[in-house]
Amino acid sequence: MSAQAHLMGRGHGTLNVVEDKAYIVLSVSVSVFRDGDAHEAVADGILTAAELETHQQALRNALRAGFQIRYRQTVVPFGSILLNLPKGSHHSEGRSAEVTAMIVVPLGAKAGQKESIEVQNMLWDPTEKRLKLRATLTESGKTVRTEVAELTPNQNRHRFFSPSRPQEMGRR
Repeated sequence: MSAQAHLMGRGHGTLNVVEDKAYIVLSVSVSVFRDGDAHEAVADGILTAAELETHQQALRNALRAGFQIRYRQTVVPFGSILLNLPKGSHHSEGRSAEVTAMIVVPLGAKAGQKESIEVQNMLWDPTEKRLKLRATLTESGKTVRTEVAELTPNQNRHRFFSPSRPQEMGRR
């Protein structure tokens, strides 16, 4: 599945828990990577297709270090990360000020049903001050819980699907 299939604005993301995995799609400013090994590629606030290709591993490493999922009080390593420049009529071909990441995280069976899933974002810059995440828990092809959280540099983590929270259905 291509991350490009999930068109969303910068500073937004989704976390979809299906069976024993979390599928995460994030759209963030390339400048959140300015302090990592890809700093030269993003110094001008734009990432080209060639720079993305050259710095894929550095960008993945920065995502692994700066965006974390905890399940059962343990940071869970990402299974895979797919990075793309967004496409569409409002984006220049082959260059962008944002990057879209699709991340697959292996969790345990019945993840999100009895134990919460915590998300922490540490990727910020002066223009990137919020990340709005919509989390969905799906069982047998049906959405059973949905939560929305807004992360900021001061509130950079959220626990989704906490057993103590009442179930929230529908859209917000």
